[in-house]
Amino acid sequence: MTLRDHFAGLATQNESLKVLTAAVENLNRKVDERTFQLEIDQEKMQEHINFIHKGFSEIRDKLAGETKEEQSFNWNDTPIICEINGYRWYLGQEADEEMNWCEAVEWCKSVGGELPPREVLLMCYINEDIKPSFKTSWYWSSAEFHATSAWEQAFTNGDQRTNYKNSNYSVRAVKKVKI
Repeated sequence: MTLRDHFAGLATQNESLKVLTAAVENLNRKVDERTFQLEIDQEKMQEHINFIHKGFSEIRDKLAGETKEEQSFNWNDTPIICEINGYRWYLGQEADEEMNWCEAVEWCKSVGGELPPREVLLMCYINEDIKPSFKTSWYWSSAEFHATSAWEQAFTNGDQRTNYKNSNYSVRAVKKVKI
C-alpha cells in the first residue's frame, strides 16, 4: 500500500466519522427535543390532574355538607324579603362585627349566602317587618361603583351612597332562590 492509498483511506474514514458524528448529534438533538416535549406534556398533564382534583374537591365539599356556620343557621326559618327579577330573597344572619367590603363578600359566602344587592337592601329598609332586624347603621351591598368603592345602605334614613371598599360597615347575608 502506498502512502497515497493510506491517506486516501484515512480521508474516507474521516468523512465517515464526520457523517456518523453528525448523525449522532442529530439523534441527540431529537432525543433532547423529545425529552423536553415529554417534560412539557407531563407539566400539562399535572395541570389537568390538579384542575380535576380541585373540581372533585369542591364537589366533595358540597356533598359533605355545609360549613359549621351554615349548619348553625337555618335558612328555612328566615323571612322572605322580596321577590325581584325572578328570585325570592331571604334574610340571613348578620355578622358579629363590621368589616370591609371584600371581607363582607367572603363572610357572606362562608355562611351560605351572598352580600345583598342595593335593591334588596332598600326593600329591607322599606319592609316594616324586616327593618327592625337591622341596626341603625350603614350596610354593605354587593353593588360595586368602582374598583375601589361600592354602594351601601343606611338604616337610619334609607339613603344609599358609595364608599371606599376598605371602610368597615355592617354586613348582612341574604340568600336568593330562583322562582
